[in-house]
Amino acid sequence: MVDDIAGQYDRLAPNGAHLPSLLASILQQAPDDATRATILRGIARHLEQLTGDVRAIGLDQDELRNVQSLFIEDFQGRKLMPRAISDGTLRFLALAMLSQDIRPALYCIEEPENGLHPTRIAKLIDMLLAISVDRHFPIEQSNPLRQIIVTTHSPIVVSHVPDDSLIYVESLRRKMMTGSGTARYISIPAFRWLKGTWRSRLAPEPRKAVARAHLFSYVAPPTNGNSTYRSVLDNPEIQAMLGNAGESNQ
Repeated sequence: MVDDIAGQYDRLAPNGAHLPSLLASILQQAPDDATRATILRGIARHLEQLTGDVRAIGLDQDELRNVQSLFIEDFQGRKLMPRAISDGTLRFLALAMLSQDIRPALYCIEEPENGLHPTRIAKLIDMLLAISVDRHFPIEQSNPLRQIIVTTHSPIVVSHVPDDSLIYVESLRRKMMTGSGTARYISIPAFRWLKGTWRSRLAPEPRKAVARAHLFSYVAPPTNGNSTYRSVLDNPEIQAMLGNAGESNQ
């Protein structure tokens, strides 16, 4: 991550660039210094829950060069500049910042759990759910219109996401005839949801609703070479989860 020219950007780029500008924009939305301090503490707290050893974050302004630079302060009082911060920490810092951004937005994130210890994935899911709009309450400044679309192959992520928020995407092979009369096969996505959720009530097509246990046949198996399980379904923890899901769907 490089420094940003002050005032040039106000949102993240698709590749995650412009974190200093995003933080500056979020702080500019605050009405006073006390609110800005609360925002910084909230971002630092979220990041500490995900990565550990984070006491504070801040923004340095170089008036001479008109650039902004982000820094993290650890519990030893060391001030870490962007080039000393790992890519994983910067990625989670971006998520922590988005939790404090009240502007309406749609965020698409691929496998956000990468680089995160499995025991902290639940905190990550809690943060993502807090960022997204709560459909049970009116849209307002405290509940802005924000949606998050996450892709994952992680059984741990799937186990922590509420049923209403899970969508299973299946690739279907379809035959199409070309203008010359020859057959051509293409793959198209098919979206399915869990039984008993609001989607299944709005679109009650039995073939489109699946049980939560069905999802674990498709998530990635453990990648640890020392694992004694040949697949996710062999893991006793997943088996217990499948048993509970089967009981709830009877």
